[in-house]
Amino acid sequence: CAAGVLLFTGPEALLTINAATFILSALLLTRLRGMARPAEPTGESLLSDTRAGIRAVIGDRITRTLMCTSGAVVMVAGTMNVAELVLAQRELGAGSSGFALLICAYGCGLVGGSLLGASDTDEDGLRRRYLLGLALLGAGLVGSALAPVLGLAMATFALSGLGNGLFVVSDRVLLQRLVPERLHGRTFGLLDAVDSWGFGGALLLGGALASAYGGSTTFALAGVGTLLVWLAAARVLRRARPVLRPALAAA
Repeated sequence: CAAGVLLFTGPEALLTINAATFILSALLLTRLRGMARPAEPTGESLLSDTRAGIRAVIGDRITRTLMCTSGAVVMVAGTMNVAELVLAQRELGAGSSGFALLICAYGCGLVGGSLLGASDTDEDGLRRRYLLGLALLGAGLVGSALAPVLGLAMATFALSGLGNGLFVVSDRVLLQRLVPERLHGRTFGLLDAVDSWGFGGALLLGGALASAYGGSTTFALAGVGTLLVWLAAARVLRRARPVLRPALAAA
């Protein structure tokens, strides 16, 4: 959608639409007032309860790997959010329209990967999708660094989006199935915190790399870093197979 808007208007309209979506989200969330089930009191302070939840989440090798992998991938692959504009306008010479097309290709891949990752499957299938997503994301980033023309770059951007969507959804489903339901709030809160710090670091790192070495080099480093994370995660998951809990029944 963002790419389509940029083809016909400027960034001001896009930012206005983006702001409107946040307002709409806030209005929708007000409908949840009184619907949340209150948590049972534990008798501990908020800080102690939080520490206990974090210890329970990171105490398991598999869940700890999923947490660290997610943060590391956001940290290294997230640098593309800065470098993609440099790559499009400087190295590929594609201009603003070319940049919009690259974002559109990435978005199409992201939607496809998310849909593939959302289908319920067994333990082996979840693990395969998780690792496949990481591998495709890394390969797509390296391919974007090597792409000489816009058309090939669009294909590699779509591949990166496909891998990212597949990885993110599979990562969340694995965590949901591995962690007891009573710890889901702490688990996904901690995951969002780790990802947020990783993304903040990615923007700083991406800006420094893109300014010093250009978009292609930044994409190459991001791809290599993602593939290294893939190798580490594959090694851990091979040695310690996750024991999944039954999926939650629909309400």
